[in-house]
Amino acid sequence: MKVLLSDLFSTLVSGGDAERDVVNARMGAVLGVDAVAFQRAFDASSYERFIGAYGDLPSTLRVIAERCGGTPTDEQVQEATGLRRALAQRLLGRVPVATLETLAAFKAAGWRIGLVSNITAETQVQWSTSPLAQYFDATAFSAEVGAAAASLGMRTIRTLEHANSDPTWQGPTIKTFAELRAATGAEHL
Repeated sequence: MKVLLSDLFSTLVSGGDAERDVVNARMGAVLGVDAVAFQRAFDASSYERFIGAYGDLPSTLRVIAERCGGTPTDEQVQEATGLRRALAQRLLGRVPVATLETLAAFKAAGWRIGLVSNITAETQVQWSTSPLAQYFDATAFSAEVGAAAASLGMRTIRTLEHANSDPTWQGPTIKTFAELRAATGAEHL
């Protein structure tokens, strides 16, 4: 049995960093706190959000807004939740066609495909309706299992298609996810 494990953001889809910053600032404004302070606090809480430390997205937004001195109403929390969920849906919907074709080729060749990813609760909620979900046999989301992804001792290949997230990386690198066939010796797929 051949198995392919993949990460999600900056591997299969863009992390949408610039768009994410804009949405985070808008959420702060909606929650009635300083947008820049909220954005910083939100970014600083990434590990806690990845492991689901604050519960669902509305609870998480409330905790972070309170850290910034706010006392958001339920309506404000729901509006901010909608902004963040819409972002997750947009990002998951922007899968390059070549990435979908590559996943389809691996799947058609009998490979089992899994996703192991550091993601927050709102992305997990949107996952099942993404164009990617149909190709994956199993998922392990950090927000669900309560731990961030860690080194598993497997052969790792980094892709630069969406971001150069680790310029110090010394291991194998491909420019696009579609190059994975050649990098794994599965060119015939």
